[in-house]
Amino acid sequence: MQELAGVTLLPVVSKILRRIVFDRLRRRIDCRLRKEPAGFRSGRRTTEQIFILRNILEQVNEWQAPLYIHFVDFEKALISIQCIETAYG
Repeated sequence: MQELAGVTLLPVVSKILRRIVFDRLRRRIDCRLRKEPAGFRSGRRTTEQIFILRNILEQVNEWQAPLYIHFVDFEKALISIQCIETAYG
């Protein structure tokens, strides 16, 4: 029974180590990223960006200027890249 104790504690230790590494990486990476990307980052909400986009649209309508907007669905883009890798890789 004593031999199995190390096996059962291994997932707990790996979770703690993973959390420590993740927190250190996040602190170093967050200071280097631009402030504009908001998805899945702490303290960043997409509501601010929706508000900014609405303001831009209102100004474009007011000035009657052309506006080109491009939205990328990264989930579908990632899936298509994986399919291409599978087909050709």
